[in-house]
Amino acid sequence: MSVKAEKTDKKLLYCWVLQGFDVLVPKRRGEGFLKTPLGHHANEGLSYIEMAARCNLHGLDGALHFDCDRNFFGGEEQRKEFVSTVVPMLEDHYGLASEEIHAADYWRLNPIHPQN
Repeated sequence: MSVKAEKTDKKLLYCWVLQGFDVLVPKRRGEGFLKTPLGHHANEGLSYIEMAARCNLHGLDGALHFDCDRNFFGGEEQRKEFVSTVVPMLEDHYGLASEEIHAADYWRLNPIHPQN
């Protein structure tokens, strides 16, 4: 399931936006983030992560959105538990480290945002 980690300064960037948890996945080569619709390629690893997260996963390969019921995350402890479960799985799957970012940075970097 995991991808061999590469020496790179690229990271998975994640934050809480809207009613869910979002992750930007960088391109392996070049700048920016992947833009292929999620599900275009069979991806057993992401399906497993989606089940562990107990949320629906959709978006682009490079802009993953875990659509969580707004009541699912009632407090900071639940969010920390979610991150401690899901983020290591994503790091292992992509072979990249991760970093939490502010929602404003997420929208500025998002590959489907009108300015990008």
